[in-house]
Amino acid sequence: MRLLDLSFREIEELVKQCPGLIFPLGSLEPFGRTVPIGVPTFCCESIAAAISSRLSVLLAPTFHFGCSTPFWSFTGCTGVKPAVMVNCLLDISKALKVQGFKRILMIDLSSSNQDALIPFLKRVNSKEETVKVFSLHTDKSVRSFLSRSTGVDEPWRQEVVILSLAAYLGYPGLSSDILSGSEIRADKEAFRRWFRTGKDPQKFRRLFPSGIISSSFIRFSAGLGEDLFGFILELLEKEYTSFLKSSCDDSKTDS
Repeated sequence: MRLLDLSFREIEELVKQCPGLIFPLGSLEPFGRTVPIGVPTFCCESIAAAISSRLSVLLAPTFHFGCSTPFWSFTGCTGVKPAVMVNCLLDISKALKVQGFKRILMIDLSSSNQDALIPFLKRVNSKEETVKVFSLHTDKSVRSFLSRSTGVDEPWRQEVVILSLAAYLGYPGLSSDILSGSEIRADKEAFRRWFRTGKDPQKFRRLFPSGIISSSFIRFSAGLGEDLFGFILELLEKEYTSFLKSSCDDSKTDS
């Protein structure tokens, strides 16, 4: 159930029964010249909605503007700096806690958000662990699954994962000419230098004029997306049910 579809009185009653919350974190990022910049947010929302339904836990609205500042040179790809995102998430988490939410699971599909999420978790959980984050691109189980399931040298590369999920989920922005006009540059060392020297947006655009794509871009598939989507849901259910549902048990005890 989405918070957006409920009145505050309805939410109050539901929180009394189970004060857990699924919270998707979006981002606006360039995946080639023809792919809409909202594709990672679409995939994130789809996963969050599916696990919310499976676990019968409330679903928060998406936090759309992640740390996509390295992509500011691509029109529309806007976001906030890590320190700003940390403060935003702290404020939101504080308000949710005051309103009765005891456990929050954030779903993150953008590698760019890690600079904010690591310090955020340290601060928000300084006294008690009330927030956890599932980060697709750093989760060891997901990386292991992808290594076993594909022949790509770096199968966890962001574009392969995101576009495979989008293809399976039927994202309307994917077209048959997805590579049209895109310039693929497989220069890993150039990327590493850019990453180590400040992540300058204009330099990234010069180095990679078509955005986040590489030679492994063409390996994405709906089949991989289907397998990955199912694996992620099973992983989330296994790893986070006790965390979210313990808050439900606590509420029943309190009442």
